[in-house]
Amino acid sequence: MNTFLRHIIRLLTAAVLCVSCVALAASDCAGPSTARNASDQIVDWYDNFVRPFHPAPADAPVTKPTREQVQAYIDEVAPFHNRAVLDPVFFEPLVEQVLASYRNASGFRGVDAATLQKIYKRGGGPPIDFSMLCVSPRTVKTTDDAFGLTLFGVNYADCQHIGLRGLVFTDILVNGSSGGTCRPDHMYYRSVFIPVPAGINDITFVCRRDQTGCTR
Repeated sequence: MNTFLRHIIRLLTAAVLCVSCVALAASDCAGPSTARNASDQIVDWYDNFVRPFHPAPADAPVTKPTREQVQAYIDEVAPFHNRAVLDPVFFEPLVEQVLASYRNASGFRGVDAATLQKIYKRGGGPPIDFSMLCVSPRTVKTTDDAFGLTLFGVNYADCQHIGLRGLVFTDILVNGSSGGTCRPDHMYYRSVFIPVPAGINDITFVCRRDQTGCTR
């Protein structure tokens, strides 16, 4: 074998060894992950079923909450939703104060959670966390002649018990419709094996003013 041929063989051998080294080294390099884990899912739940009810200013940075923050939110909102849905007169003191405040107004234009928080004086009424409500004017027959209180991220069990709320409100919308149905929960697992229901329903209580309260 001549000197030139041996030189070519050595070069090819070195090239194969180099490629093998590169391939092995690549397994230690972190690439973009395509796997989705439980923490991703529960944060996505927040982005899909809670964040839309909290519109941020256009120039505000959009940051995802941590899994721990979302878990804390679920723990906080669950008892509030449970009482707000199961107690048929939970919102009655609030509604009375809102109607009294807007008595001389032609409608409820511009009403929001911040406005109701200023109006509401607890007195005999229950404590209300207005950050857990979306409040907006509604139109039944004329522009802004009603207002709505929306609970968002309501779990399936609570959603099933909204019927008694008709004692106070004009109408109840489930997922945007008076004939809407409750959707099953998004489940995530705490400590790997403890199932926690994260609701995906929004419930809106609509009040259209009449002489004694909400038209029913």
